[in-house]
Amino acid sequence: MGPLQLRRAFNPDYLVVFIVFAFQTVSAFRHGVSTSYWVLFILGVWYLLRKKIGLQREIKIFALLLLVYLACILPSYLYVDNWEGSLKQTRKILLLVLLPVFYHMFLVSKSRVQNLLLGSSLAGISFMAVASYEVYVLGYPAAKGPYNQIMFGSMAVTSALIALTWLLNAKYGWERIAAAGGGVLCLVSAVLSTSRGAWLGLMFGAVVVLLLNRPENARKRTLALASGGLLVAAIFFFVRDLVIERLAQAYTDFQLLISGTSMQTSLGQRWLMWKTALEMWMSSPIVGIGVGDYQYELAEKMSRGETDLGVLHGYAHNIYLEALATTGIVGLVGLLTALVVYPLTMYLRFYRRTSIGTEANQGSVLGIMITVVFAVFGLTENWTAHSQLIMYFALMQAVCLSVIARNYDRSS
Repeated sequence: MGPLQLRRAFNPDYLVVFIVFAFQTVSAFRHGVSTSYWVLFILGVWYLLRKKIGLQREIKIFALLLLVYLACILPSYLYVDNWEGSLKQTRKILLLVLLPVFYHMFLVSKSRVQNLLLGSSLAGISFMAVASYEVYVLGYPAAKGPYNQIMFGSMAVTSALIALTWLLNAKYGWERIAAAGGGVLCLVSAVLSTSRGAWLGLMFGAVVVLLLNRPENARKRTLALASGGLLVAAIFFFVRDLVIERLAQAYTDFQLLISGTSMQTSLGQRWLMWKTALEMWMSSPIVGIGVGDYQYELAEKMSRGETDLGVLHGYAHNIYLEALATTGIVGLVGLLTALVVYPLTMYLRFYRRTSIGTEANQGSVLGIMITVVFAVFGLTENWTAHSQLIMYFALMQAVCLSVIARNYDRSS
């Protein structure tokens, strides 16, 4: 069977549903699934679907800014000491260039916003299966999936917020059931991860979704919010002890940090990592100490007794301070522009120019929410050091952009 026959046999109608569901499911279950397999799969599907289409101005600018960001970090390579770590981090950052490929693939497949919503809601089954097995069968203190609780919680939170968006805009009964069910499973999974950074992203993301989603039918909106509130209250009732314990621990950690009594807490260790990152940046403020060199420089500081950190961490647990330390002010500006500022301004522009409830409007709301929650995740976790989260970010952004491109009327 040749390429032409393969393309004819390949039905792309539910491509987004499958990829969004499969990506999150594999990320929740398996450790050690090579990123190269995903890249080959994506490029293979793109080959089957390839078709000459005109890329919209926004995706061209987005792709250009990603390339500019990569160019901004080039000078830092002059100062790299640990090339093994540098090349490893570079390989992960380069995954961002998959965003235009995802976009092209989803645009050709005529992706609809409901496909993203359905795929993420179905992923709640996978998240809940992993979380309940780890916590209630294996007896783990937190659900962490194959990587760690922060990554697991971050993906579960994002899917829960996507389900909330669907619930607020659902037109049919089956959509409300799927959205509510998927949202509950994702939310419980996020709670069981005990990741406070993910919970912080949940709060910011929920505010964005509730502020920007304004269904014309006030009765449906009220009903959706009331149902969502009852579900959240029911979830909190069953896991309240876990939530209260983690919040109380955060408060205690903060008191110990302020008083200087102990730094051997989660918050105290993060404070020391951030402080160390700033010290590294001050030694080379323009271009940084070198991409991927944070762990190497931290090991050097620990050997000289210049830090109170007792554990050698691989990164600073903050994408902004990590970028500042390793790529300098130039790299930080490039990162903020490409991953936060431009996406937000672009989606906000589309949001203002589209009617509430339309696919283009929902795509812009989801784009704003995803950008905001990943910006918040970056405050406590260096998600740009994890291949799965980088690809997840690119995947979700591409779906939102392709939905907008297919439904936005530029003559309006």
